[in-house]
Amino acid sequence: MMLRLDIPFSGVISIEPGEGYAGITTTDEIGCGTEEGARDAVLVYVASYAACAAAQIQETEASYKSDFDEAQRLIDEWKLDGLDIWKKRAVDIMSTPENKRAVCRLAKEILTDTTVLGELAAMVVRHSDGTATATDLAQCRDQFSLK
Repeated sequence: MMLRLDIPFSGVISIEPGEGYAGITTTDEIGCGTEEGARDAVLVYVASYAACAAAQIQETEASYKSDFDEAQRLIDEWKLDGLDIWKKRAVDIMSTPENKRAVCRLAKEILTDTTVLGELAAMVVRHSDGTATATDLAQCRDQFSLK
């Protein structure tokens, strides 16, 4: 979702389990010093939920509690629309064919490597969109793969 919103993403996406979580996404701090930054961050916090909902994967909302808590904190702080509205917006974004395709492609990459750097994630999305070649993807994978 961050990549579709032109939010800088230089962190990692990982399915390596840790204490208290099954996987994690980390990124540089999203600029929440403005209302626009807070709006971007709320969408990012509900993105995992939205991707699963768009793919019709049945997860309990409790699975996203910490993300929803962070989103709600920003919603309260900036007096934004309610969490349910943001979740619907995110699901609408993630339900587009190009986003479903990108999420599937990125999921395959993560299942192969378990951890993907942000630069490689961005290239995977560009490749799924047809704006990057297989050669571009291979070069990026050589440069940014953790394996």
